[in-house]
Amino acid sequence: MATAPSGKTPLPASAPSLTGDSVSVRIFRPLDFKMKTKIVSSFIALQSLAPLPLLLSALLFSGCAASQPKPSAAAADSPASFASAVSSYTPPASPRATYNFNPGWKFIRQDVPGAEAVDFDDSPWVTVGLPHTWNDVDTYRALISHPEGDVGNPYRGVGWYRKHFKLPASAEGRKIFLEFEGLKQAAHFYLNGQPVGIYENGVSACGLDLTALVKFGGQDNVLAVKVDNTIEYKEEATGTPFEWKFSNSNPNFGGLVRDVWLHVMGKVYQTLPLYENLKTTGVYVYGKNYDIKGKTTEVNVESQVRNETASGASATQH
Repeated sequence: MATAPSGKTPLPASAPSLTGDSVSVRIFRPLDFKMKTKIVSSFIALQSLAPLPLLLSALLFSGCAASQPKPSAAAADSPASFASAVSSYTPPASPRATYNFNPGWKFIRQDVPGAEAVDFDDSPWVTVGLPHTWNDVDTYRALISHPEGDVGNPYRGVGWYRKHFKLPASAEGRKIFLEFEGLKQAAHFYLNGQPVGIYENGVSACGLDLTALVKFGGQDNVLAVKVDNTIEYKEEATGTPFEWKFSNSNPNFGGLVRDVWLHVMGKVYQTLPLYENLKTTGVYVYGKNYDIKGKTTEVNVESQVRNETASGASATQH
């Protein structure tokens, strides 16, 4: 648990943990706080409840709301009562919105000096949608009987992607994030001509905080991504080569090969599970204390909440 900086009131020593109640906490700028809820229920009851996303939406932070009265022990232990509470739950209004960022990218399969510049002319480039790989045209051109795909000469090198987008004036003052679910293998990201991040592991998702550089009110923004799937690529800071570079365990199809999402959030927000670049953990759901014979388990839901306002803020988890 993080400790408060000098002059700040310290956070509680541990996150609250309880069954069937609300958790209200005070989040002190600029710290994060992990909110934790513990649910004890039977395997059979969990299978008959609402779908998991609805169940979690009833438990996780979605804004500031009034605490609900704590049910009696008997009511809290009743699967029917619990299911009814979940199905009737209405989340409070939230400033958070997520948008599909896959359509309308410009692409070229070569390295182009200066392609990160705002005024660079990308009109001759091909228009693509994501997910996209440049190795779709030079892989599996013949039947094979080995794990490495086409052993001819698929392109391994640099490709560029650019996307123009606009945000309404109503989004100003909020946090703006991009989520890349995956790409191959490394990338440099630029927003409006300025570097906003780097990616070098070729396996996990990554995030970008665009808040400081993005423009609002219908002004044009340009996102440029230089992607490199060279087998010999080495991490810039250490000179370390890729550990997951072999075709039979992690096929190297270059490009923005997974979905991309734009997230707009308030200044007090539940973080994204994107430790690459953002260093945030989001929501973590895990089980403990499994009792197979008794058909019960403990489901733990932890949520990292961040406050980026100029003062303290309150948040309630249900």
